[in-house]
Amino acid sequence: NLPLEEWLFFIVIPFSCVFIYEVMNYFVKKDILQQYHKWISIALILFLLTTAIMNSHKLYTFFTFIFLALFLLIHLLVFRSNYMGRFYLTWLVCMVPFLLVNGVLTAMPVVIYNDAQNLGIRIYTIPFEDVFYGMLNILQVITIYEWLKNKA
Repeated sequence: NLPLEEWLFFIVIPFSCVFIYEVMNYFVKKDILQQYHKWISIALILFLLTTAIMNSHKLYTFFTFIFLALFLLIHLLVFRSNYMGRFYLTWLVCMVPFLLVNGVLTAMPVVIYNDAQNLGIRIYTIPFEDVFYGMLNILQVITIYEWLKNKA
């Protein structure tokens, strides 16, 4: 029973992020985070796992943080993705429209979150976990996009 706006959110935001990713790759020739991407991933994995374990009773926090930590770990150890520096830069840029759209959806409120299932920390009206949920969502789409691009 999600409203149309929420369904569109799951289509428009990933598409927009892939577009931003390609625009960033086109205009920013140097991968400025290339040399730091492993350390960024390791720091995020440690933060996410620690927070998830300490909040295992908060389902949204736990599952969002565990899944993102595992996906980052897979990128780090299995995929050894060479585009993670570019992904992190794109993710930072994507946070602007992501926070604006999500801010509208949570302020109206089109989407209501149960604070018993998250940390209760908000960025305006947006649960803190949504930043990492957004990262997981965008990374999944970029991963598939890069796989398809390399396959072609």
